[in-house]
Amino acid sequence: MDLTNKREIALAFHDLGVLKFGDFRLKSGILSPVYVDFRLVISSPILLVKVANALCTMLHESSSKEDFLICGVPYSAVPMATCISVNMSVPMLMCRKETKTYGTKQMVEGTWKFGQHCVIVEDVVTSGSSVASVAQLLRNEGICVSQALILVDREQGGTENLRSRHKLSVNSLFKLSELTEILCDAGRVTEEQKSRVIRFLQSTPAPEINIPSFLPDLSGSVQQASLEQLISRKSSRLCAAIDTFDPDYLLRVADQVGPKVCAVKLHLDILRFDPEPERVISGLRRLSAQHGFLIIEDRKLADIGQTVMLQLKYGVYCISDWCDMVTVHCIPGPGIFEALRQINKQFAAEGKTRRLRAIVVAQMSSQAGCHYLSV
Repeated sequence: MDLTNKREIALAFHDLGVLKFGDFRLKSGILSPVYVDFRLVISSPILLVKVANALCTMLHESSSKEDFLICGVPYSAVPMATCISVNMSVPMLMCRKETKTYGTKQMVEGTWKFGQHCVIVEDVVTSGSSVASVAQLLRNEGICVSQALILVDREQGGTENLRSRHKLSVNSLFKLSELTEILCDAGRVTEEQKSRVIRFLQSTPAPEINIPSFLPDLSGSVQQASLEQLISRKSSRLCAAIDTFDPDYLLRVADQVGPKVCAVKLHLDILRFDPEPERVISGLRRLSAQHGFLIIEDRKLADIGQTVMLQLKYGVYCISDWCDMVTVHCIPGPGIFEALRQINKQFAAEGKTRRLRAIVVAQMSSQAGCHYLSV
């Protein structure tokens, strides 16, 4: 976007009262010399369209995705997301701040496909908590979220937090210091006001946020059932081994065979992810709850207990967060089972009913196929 258009939009913000300078108590309790209120933009359709067009241009320049969705952070960014949706003919989703007690009780409204990409739109980012919460809601539905469009970055650490902790590519139309500079050059604010804002931004980082894992807690569904209970309930002893490197194929086959099997076995570490494993894990968990099957990660762990615990809880895949059963070797002795007991104790302490169980590899051939023993 060229500087002339940015200057025009910045001055229009000031004319409308979107940017206010003085002393303002923020939601976090911090006293700020500047306040940004984009809810006023809905009262100026011409300005709203200009802002949406600028974000559309930025989206064209920053995204290579073709089949994607738009979702505005509720509620002030929803009008901007709506304009982008209409302008670019892109389907839109809407997230709720709270679950309704009637109707479908959906937290995400709209239609989408598993694995479809969605771009989040937000007006102002301070800590990034609102964007992170929406990203979590969408990821819980199997939607891939990797990008956020921000109208104004307050430069207090929020965009860095979204990039590092929530794996989002963040593009902003304005930085708050840039807006203040434009207004100062136009004689709308004084040098002292500008300096005060800059000092504030440099010395006042946003408070840290703690957004829970994107994985939904499905502990009240299939995880409560043991393998034996599932065998009895479904009159089936089938386990589908979906050893593929294609994540979409994995989800498609799991959906097709799910009603007939008691378990789905996979090798998560051979899947090709685009760009993160989260949508596949979330999608598989939802299929597990929908069709009633256990998820087996065929990792064949064979290290000492402490290392196995770290392999299960941390690393790229955080196996214990989503897996029901994991294959292990008996070579390390009882330490490997003690690691699982410790993880299950933590589950119990957190009020979760799910348990992680081991399947011991009793025998392996040198060519193909293994013999397993469930414990």
